[in-house]
Amino acid sequence: MTVSQVREAFFQGDFERALAIADAVPTGDKAAGVELALLRARTLIRVDQADRAIEVLHAQAFTEGGLDQRVTAQMLLGAAYVRLGQVERGTAMLREISDEAQDAHPTIRAELALNLGIAWFRLHDYEKASRCLGEVPSDADIVYARALEYTGWVAQAQGDFPAAARAFHDALVALRSSAHADRYVEANVLYGLTMLVPELLLVSDWALLEPWLRRFDWSVSGVARLRFWTLIAAAMMHEVLGNIPAARAAAREAESLAVDAGSRVVALCRLAATFRAVSEPEAHAEFLARARTAYETLNVRDLPADLRLLPLYLAEESVSGGEVDGAAALLVRYREVVAPAANVPEREFARWSAMADSIEARIRHARDDDAGALPLFVSAFQTFSAQGYRRRAVALALLLARLTAKKRYERYAEEALCDVDPRYWMARELADLRGAGAPALTPTESEILAMVVRGRTYKEIAAKRHVSWKTVGHHVQALFRKFGVRSRAELAAEALRLRVVSVETRRNAS
Repeated sequence: MTVSQVREAFFQGDFERALAIADAVPTGDKAAGVELALLRARTLIRVDQADRAIEVLHAQAFTEGGLDQRVTAQMLLGAAYVRLGQVERGTAMLREISDEAQDAHPTIRAELALNLGIAWFRLHDYEKASRCLGEVPSDADIVYARALEYTGWVAQAQGDFPAAARAFHDALVALRSSAHADRYVEANVLYGLTMLVPELLLVSDWALLEPWLRRFDWSVSGVARLRFWTLIAAAMMHEVLGNIPAARAAAREAESLAVDAGSRVVALCRLAATFRAVSEPEAHAEFLARARTAYETLNVRDLPADLRLLPLYLAEESVSGGEVDGAAALLVRYREVVAPAANVPEREFARWSAMADSIEARIRHARDDDAGALPLFVSAFQTFSAQGYRRRAVALALLLARLTAKKRYERYAEEALCDVDPRYWMARELADLRGAGAPALTPTESEILAMVVRGRTYKEIAAKRHVSWKTVGHHVQALFRKFGVRSRAELAAEALRLRVVSVETRRNAS
């Protein structure tokens, strides 16, 4: 076994084999021992064993080597401390060698810029992180691909999701032409882009992404959790493309891979959503009940970072299934237990808050409190649309178009849904919205209808129009026939659905 074989295995992305070979390499040659220590440290950092990497680097003397060896050793030590969670200490080490590294090999300088960018990202200094990551040249092979990956994470932390998606897409392109491999970079980039594609409705990116997801070997160690989430996102994307069987298959596979009750709840909520999308309430109720049962075994205070929104996922499906009180209880649990303990970037927390507000709005709407629901719907829509989170923004825009009769919401939905399959439930909702035909009304009927929607009695309408209440009754009966309804409540609901009048008409009672 030789050092060159260790190097070859490392650059092929076979990190376990690289470590096994390194253990078998004779340690008699001093120069080879130094190079072997550096390779071993690099590999240990990649397999998330930074503590062992630090031991290796401290056990080897690098003082007699050249500039490149010294800079590399210090860089790896700093990177290991960052990976270990001692971010400030690691950042200080990386900064300390920056000046000396100006004379180092270009590849080492590129790698130092990458590691500094990662360190600043961990410290939430996104401006410095972007600057360092931008210094990595495009000819730096796998180092450049990693820089693009972290450029995506920086953009996502700043709430610029379209920029994040572009960075992840570019990282995949860079990986495709890279001479070296790194399964963790590849898995993370696939995960990052897959999670964004359905939320941003990036149909064109799916053509690149979907075959790559099938090709990637998800059985390798360290990527199982990412596989679960890519399946959840794939289920969402298949739904966008109108392929409900594929959406259900992906969600079922995610459920089969769930390693804990929290993940199972996520998968069951996604399955429930696919049935809701095609108006199958009984199946939706079945999976929602299973999700609730699994959720009751959890303590939300102990949820891992990627499951902190679990109460909101379940609340969203609950209110859609008519379980309004259950959804309200879940919302309280999120706001009182999860949100106060959250330590996430400001823009991300704003998105979480918008999701919670949209659920509260749906609860209020279900309880006929449209006056309280409308400003929450508007605020949540503004947050999601500003951040480019189009899937959620469109769902709210469609609701707002019906509730307010304002065309700008319909236009937003039309533009955002231009590439989706017409079978997608939002596309069907938009078509229904645009094709909704209201009957022709006389000016008198329009005025009386508006007052009916406001909840006025026959006597109040009669007094307002200076006619008898029997005359008002005749007009209302005519409206029943025109709208095909049998009661005043049905008439008001149908007038709102067809946008003959808006919720604001109901609110602004005169």
